[in-house]
Amino acid sequence: MVCFVLGVAGVLLRRPNPGMPSPIATPVISLASPAAGTLTSPQTTILILGLSGVSDDPARLESIWFASFRLPNTEVYLHGVPLDARRASRGRTLAEVFSWSPKKGASAAFLEDLAIVAPLESDATVVLDRQAFAALVDYLGGIELSGASYSGEQVLGILDLLAERPASALQAQADILEAMSRRLPEVGATPDLSELLDLVPKHARSSMPPGELAALLAPLLPASPESLHITPLTLQPKP
Repeated sequence: MVCFVLGVAGVLLRRPNPGMPSPIATPVISLASPAAGTLTSPQTTILILGLSGVSDDPARLESIWFASFRLPNTEVYLHGVPLDARRASRGRTLAEVFSWSPKKGASAAFLEDLAIVAPLESDATVVLDRQAFAALVDYLGGIELSGASYSGEQVLGILDLLAERPASALQAQADILEAMSRRLPEVGATPDLSELLDLVPKHARSSMPPGELAALLAPLLPASPESLHITPLTLQPKP
């Protein structure tokens, strides 16, 4: 997922045709919506949500990840949140509280609970769906897990088998992201990402204008497997 975000930023920074439409144009709600030019925190955090379908109404929540970095350090820390994490006073899991509108984004109730369960203030929100994630896996040439090769559709099949076991699903997501990161060196410094950009905005969106997103992520490029640190979180119910 973070590979998709970094890849889009790379294309925006290298885009030779000024008439090419911006690949991320449809806003979504983020945990924090700072005005342009106010990203002055020493740590930057991007909330990445995985959905069944970005254009679906309703859409099912399938993953929650935070990507954090602190420039000039180019290390990126990915923290996954289990979908069954819950705010004790509400009594429902994040997945149960979640609702989605293609026009308005994630519901305020979900974002409020997420901010309490995992108190990481985000500077931007990126949303992508199953089709975008599978396309990213295929773009990287598939992945290898435990000596076997998997396509994007096969990866989705693995995650579907674990859908009712949130902790196992989160660990599988982490393993898949690790496997994807190992493919990064094969992509090269100037990859053709047009097939991924075709997925935006129908299958991937951002709360931040494309130019700002590109500028924010520019210092992290090119990404390497060693610079990504992936951790699934275990969270206790919060009040």
